[in-house]
Amino acid sequence: MSEFLSAIRATLADHRLRTHVESRQVWHLADALPDPEQFWGLDDLEGAFARGGIPAGDVKLYLKNSGIDLATVGVADGPGLRPLALRSLARQGATIVANNLQRIFPALWDLACGAENWLDGPVSIGAIASFGHSGLKLHYDPQDLIIVQLAGAKKWYFYGEALRDTAGRREINDPPPETVPVTELTMRAGDVMYVPSGLRHRCEPQGMSLHIGIIVEHASGRDFVAHIAKVARKDPLLNEPVQRFLGREAIARQAEAMKARLLELVAASDPQQWLDSHAASQAHVVDIEFVAPPPESPAARASLAATRQPVLNREGKWRSGEVLLDPLPGIGAVFDALRAGDRSVGELRAEGLGDALDLLAEKGIVRIVP
Repeated sequence: MSEFLSAIRATLADHRLRTHVESRQVWHLADALPDPEQFWGLDDLEGAFARGGIPAGDVKLYLKNSGIDLATVGVADGPGLRPLALRSLARQGATIVANNLQRIFPALWDLACGAENWLDGPVSIGAIASFGHSGLKLHYDPQDLIIVQLAGAKKWYFYGEALRDTAGRREINDPPPETVPVTELTMRAGDVMYVPSGLRHRCEPQGMSLHIGIIVEHASGRDFVAHIAKVARKDPLLNEPVQRFLGREAIARQAEAMKARLLELVAASDPQQWLDSHAASQAHVVDIEFVAPPPESPAARASLAATRQPVLNREGKWRSGEVLLDPLPGIGAVFDALRAGDRSVGELRAEGLGDALDLLAEKGIVRIVP
């Protein structure tokens, strides 16, 4: 497990975190991580900007609490960034938001993969660096956040209760910024905080501030409806043209047939199965071994290389990330055997699972290590 994630999990007990996730309440832990920049810090972020490692599409810039177009101020150069121009704006008190940092830093990739296993949801890693008192206006995030303050300090103001329909809206019409916040707190270096999706908030950096966020995405009923619509678009009956020239009675008969077919598709669907399949489709490979150990090594052990447990989709195929596999003998048994952790390769072969194990290792879903 990532050392960074181990330190975070040591402060956020699972049973207490579940209580806050269910009640959708902020959970702030002061002085939870001593020396948090030992894991990642401003030098890492500046170094990535200096070598052009972070694409412009993953960066947002704010000055005087307003978003700034990167190209307009000369920071963006096509898909790349001009580090010196970015540094100049930072000196003027800008706030820089950098997303998808797990794609840049191996330590943050390990953090993201470990967090996906822990939180059972797709995870990305972002950071916000502020160099003055300009932050983001009142807003909410459609994802759950676990925030670690790495350096400096930042005041957070939370307003009202968390919205539940965060998948379908982003605008904030109320409360206005002058409304008295329900909760006010200051994050300092080493503090950890859980923020539920849909909770309206704004932030005020207290001079230089850097925090990193574990950003947890969620599927919703809206996504399931989109899945049903995708299935419906392939249905022969629902692709028949409506011939209005045939008159109102013919149109009414076809409309009733369309309605009946849609109801059949909904009745035949399994939301739980779709949610599991959708989660499995977003799994990531934890690590890739370019030099694999001998498969017959006596000490070799096998483990799942994906961040999510593979599942059977509605077509009866095993799904793990972008990989689809036919339900060949032994595959399900290998997944069941590795569900609780790694297993001896020799034991799995003795159980008659060698062929399935070799196939899964070839596809990158199972990792075999000495």
